[in-house]
Order: sequence, then C-alpha cells, then structure tokens
Amino acid sequence: SVQDKLRVFKHAEDLMTGAERAGCLDGSVDVSAKIQSALNQFKYVLLSPGHVYLASNLSSVEQGALMCIGGRATIKVASGASKYGMVINTSDFIVDGVDFDGSNLGPYNVVSASAGTRIGLTVGNSFGTGLQLQNITIQNCDLYGFDLAGLYGGEVQIGFVFGKRVTLHNVNSHHNYVNFWMSPRFEYVNATLCYGYEGFVGVLVAAGNNKFASCSFENNWQNAQITSGENNSHGGFIGCSFNHAAVGGLGLYVLNAANGMA
Repeated sequence: SVQDKLRVFKHAEDLMTGAERAGCLDGSVDVSAKIQSALNQFKYVLLSPGHVYLASNLSSVEQGALMCIGGRATIKVASGASKYGMVINTSDFIVDGVDFDGSNLGPYNVVSASAGTRIGLTVGNSFGTGLQLQNITIQNCDLYGFDLAGLYGGEVQIGFVFGKRVTLHNVNSHHNYVNFWMSPRFEYVNATLCYGYEGFVGVLVAAGNNKFASCSFENNWQNAQITSGENNSHGGFIGCSFNHAAVGGLGLYVLNAANGMA
C-alpha cells in the first residue's frame, strides 16, 4: 500500500524540534544528533531539497541511506580540525542528492597549498580494521571546502573475495586539497561522470582495480597523481580528460607505478 511505501523512508526533520527545523533553512542550528538518530532507528533517511543542515561526524548504518529526492540538500560541516562530514564503513549504504560543504574553498590549486585534517566523505575503514565492504553507492553529490580531501577512500578490499565495492556517479569534488583520494586498499571502485577540479590533486590513485569512465579532472595543481601502493595502481581511465592544469602544475603525474593504469 501507499502507507507501506511511505514507511520505507523517515524524514530527519520529523525528529527535530520547531527551532531545529527552522535552523535547517540556513544551517544555523546543529542537528548532527537528530540526523544520526534517524539513521540509527530508521536506516533510510530523507533530507529536504534546498535545506542546509549544520551537521558533522555522521556515521553510516548497514543497509541504510541518506538521500534527498527532487533536488539537493546540503550538509554544512561545522568548523574545527576534528569535524568531518560522514564516514561510510558499513556495507549496502547509499548517499544520493546530498552535498557536503566544508566552508574552506582554499585556494588549493597552487604550489603553496598545504594539507589539513578535514574530509567530506570517508568511505571504508582504517587500514587493518573492520570487515570487507560491499555495495556502497555515492551519487549526485558535490563535495567541497575540505583541507584534506573531498572524498577519501580507505580499506574496502580484504583478501580476494570479489563482488561489488563502491560506485561513484555524478560526484563533483572540488575546491579540496585532494578531490578524490584512493588509498592503497580502496579497490574495485567504478566511477562515472565524476568531476574533480580546483584542488591540489584532482584524483590520487594508490589502489588497484579502479575504473574511471567519462570523468574530468581540470584546473588542479596536479590533475591526476598515480603512485605506488600495495597493489600498484592498476586499473583504467576510459574517455577521461586531464585538462588545464593550474599554472606550473601537471596534467598527469605517475610515480613508481609498477603495474600502471591503462
């Protein structure tokens, strides 16, 4: 029935006070606890198009989602070195239609840019912890204003149990120190129609078995950096562009990649 289908999602604002809901119009009231509570209780959580939610240090839940339907919602991450957007370290999780704003646009596409500590979205576990992750989807999102990474990929591959890892689609990561960072065990990622621009590095790949199709990396100090890692960066860029590197920077930088990217 319609009622059954409406029960699939829970709107985060249903758990908020009137003052908190009013604060979601401009991101003036911290609602981290209410969004996290909605995820913990109901798993599939909706945000409102055009609303700005002041929230940070969110965590995924198994078989859950944080979504906005009919537009975009924004998570405005609170300031502070210990504040990040969200960590996705459970399988079967979706982020769709939700932007993450770190409020620090740099500039990062200059030789003097320096790394900080803040990350928009972290996908995966710290090295050597947790279980192998499967079926994570991030799509229709903008990630911007973070002084370490817009999207940082941690450990999702453990051993050789194969399956679907992470899908990135229509993710614009821009004005971050590193826009897309694939650390050594962030493997079996499929990225389509993604765009990384105006960072120090557009995409940093130290992991293997990753594929990028129809992606663009432009106006970064280094549009792409492919470097040695545990599995030596093998994978593929198909129909991608590395264009208009920032003045004095590099379009494509490859360092000690024994297997290499095709």
